[in-house]
Amino acid sequence: MVENNNDNNQVTYEDMQKRSAESQINVVDTVVEKDLGDKTIENVENFINTQDHKFEFSKEEVSLYKKNALLCYVPFIVFYYIIVGKYKKSNYLLFHSNQGLIVTLIWTISILLNVLSNAIFEGKDYVRNTTPTVVSIILFTCFSISLILSLFGMIHTANDKSKELPLLGNIKLLK
Repeated sequence: MVENNNDNNQVTYEDMQKRSAESQINVVDTVVEKDLGDKTIENVENFINTQDHKFEFSKEEVSLYKKNALLCYVPFIVFYYIIVGKYKKSNYLLFHSNQGLIVTLIWTISILLNVLSNAIFEGKDYVRNTTPTVVSIILFTCFSISLILSLFGMIHTANDKSKELPLLGNIKLLK
């Protein structure tokens, strides 16, 4: 039994527990669901964080072919490395040539679709003699994707990383 400093009031241990329990906030274990913003950020991070192959290449190989690997991500320059066969000299350059070829193919498809859509819609009697807005948005998206993928590859290569391109990086066109 615990005594209070007041003369007549005595407080028992059980009374102290009751008061303590009443004053505490009961916390209920609940699962907190992530809001849409958190899910979106998590999905984007998973999309961007692709597999890094930098440990598959020696430091000498990386330093020797780094500039060539950067140029592989500029559309159509990768064809120089393919025609000359330079990509066969290094696994590092092979990896980046393959990634650059994917970017170049997306770029080429975008250009061909643009030329084709302009040819289809040019002679029609629309309000304007231009490609319809929906087609223009789709073509702009294709160009934007190829530009973003190209920048993605260049930035990671400049930072001594050999990351696969998001979504398309596991495609192997060159061997």
